[in-house]
Amino acid sequence: MSERKLRRGAIRTATAILAATASAAFVTSLQTSSGWAATSVNCDTGGDLSAAIAAAPSGSTIQVSGTCTGHFVIDHSLTLVGPATLDGGGSGTVLAVISNPTVVLQTLTVQHGSAGDGGGISNDGTLTLKDVTVTDNTASEAGGGIFNDGNLTVSSSSKVTSNSATSDGGGIQNNETLSMSNSSVTNNSSYYGGGVENTQTATISNSTLSGNTVGYEGGGIWNGRFLTVKGSFVSGNAAPFGAGIWTGYYGFDTLTVSSSTFSNDVASIEGGALFTQDGSTSVSGSSLTSNAASNAGGVLFNDHGVVTFTNSTLSTNTADHGAAVASGAGTVTLNTSTVSGNNAVSGGGGFSNDGTLNLNGSKVTDNHANNGVGGGFFDENGTIKLTGTTVSNNTSTGDGGGISTQNTALTVTGSFLTGNTAGGRGGGLFENGASALFKNSSVTSNTATNGGGIYVQSGSLTLQSSSVSGNHPNNCVNC
Repeated sequence: MSERKLRRGAIRTATAILAATASAAFVTSLQTSSGWAATSVNCDTGGDLSAAIAAAPSGSTIQVSGTCTGHFVIDHSLTLVGPATLDGGGSGTVLAVISNPTVVLQTLTVQHGSAGDGGGISNDGTLTLKDVTVTDNTASEAGGGIFNDGNLTVSSSSKVTSNSATSDGGGIQNNETLSMSNSSVTNNSSYYGGGVENTQTATISNSTLSGNTVGYEGGGIWNGRFLTVKGSFVSGNAAPFGAGIWTGYYGFDTLTVSSSTFSNDVASIEGGALFTQDGSTSVSGSSLTSNAASNAGGVLFNDHGVVTFTNSTLSTNTADHGAAVASGAGTVTLNTSTVSGNNAVSGGGGFSNDGTLNLNGSKVTDNHANNGVGGGFFDENGTIKLTGTTVSNNTSTGDGGGISTQNTALTVTGSFLTGNTAGGRGGGLFENGASALFKNSSVTSNTATNGGGIYVQSGSLTLQSSSVSGNHPNNCVNC
C-alpha cells in the first residue's frame, strides 16, 4: 500500500513556478499604487485566472465566472467564488493547492483533469469545498477526483461524481484529514476505494455514497485507518469484496457507523454492505437492507475483526450463505437488533458463523436457507451465545430450521426458539457435535420431519430450567 501513497510534491512545486512565471506580465497590470485592484475574473472575456491567483494578496477573494481552461496552482491563502468552471482540458491536475495555505472554493465545477495523483484537485493545504462539483477527472494512480495530503472539508451540497483512478480512490484519495457533510460521492471507479479511499482520518456525515465501483475492495469506501460515517446513505455500490465499505487493512483500524442506511450494495464475492478484514467496527441505529453477496455475507463478511451492531436492522439481504452475516475467526455481537427476512441460497439464512457470535436482546425472525441448513443460524466450529433473544419463524430445506450447529459451543439463556421449520431434522435446533446449553429458555411450536424441537445427532445437550414442548412431530430426539 505504501508505494501507492507516494506524494509528488516536487512535481507540484515545479508546476507552481512555471505558472507564476508565465503570468508575471499580466499580474503587474492588475495592481495599482493603492493595492489590489482586481476582484473578479471572467474567463469567457479573456480574463486570466492563473495571473489573478498569483497576484492576489493572501486572504483575498476572487470572483470567477465563465469557463477557465488550464492548470491552476494556489500557494497562498485565497477564496475562489463562482459560479464558474475550471477545466483541465484533459491533461494535468486542474487545481493544485501547495505550500499549506488555507483555501476556499465555492460554487465551482472542476472537470476534465488527468494526472498521476489528483486529476481534479490535489491538496497539500487546508481546503474547503462549498457547493463544488468535481467531475470527469482521471488519475493513473490515486485520487481521480481529489488527492488529499492536507486537511480537506467537503460541504454544502458538493458533488464528487464520475471520476476514476487506476489504483486508489476513484472519487477521493484521503491521506490526512477528510471531513464531509451534506455532500455526495457518486459513480466513481477505481481498483480500491471507488468512492473514497481513506488511509488516515475521515468523517462523513449526512452524505450519500452511491453507484461507486471497484475492481477489488471497497466500492463505496476503502478504510485503512479511522473512519466515521453518520446519518449517511451508502447504496448501490459494487465490489468483489465490501461493496459498501471495506475496512481493516492494518489491524488497528476503526470504523464507526451511526444512524445510516446501507442498501442495494452488491458484492460479487463477499460483504455486500460491509467487509471487515480486521480491526474494530461499530454500527448503531442503522438500517442495512437489500444488500447482496454472491458468496457470503449479504450485510457483513467478517474475517478477523471485532464487530458490534446496536439498535440496528439487518433485513431482506441475500447471499449463498450467511445472508445477513458471515463471520470467520473474528467476533460479532448484536445488541437489541433485528435480523429478518434474509435469504440464503444454501446455509445460514441469518448467520453463517465459524467464529464467536453473541446476540443480546435481539430478534432473528423469518430468515430462510432455501437449499440448505440453518434457517436462522448455521455454525461450524464456532461459538454462539444467545441471551434474551428470540429465534422465530425461520425455515430451512435441510436440518435446523432455527439453528444448525456442527462442533459448536452453543449457550442459550433467557431466550425463545419458536415457530421455526426444518425440511429435515431439528425444527428448533439441530446439533451435531460439541455442546448445547439451555438456561431459562423455551423451545416451542417448531416443526421438522423428526425432532420438531431439538434433534441431537451427537454432542451434549443440557437443559437448565428450560422447556421443550409443543413441537411437531416430537419434542426432542436423542436428548
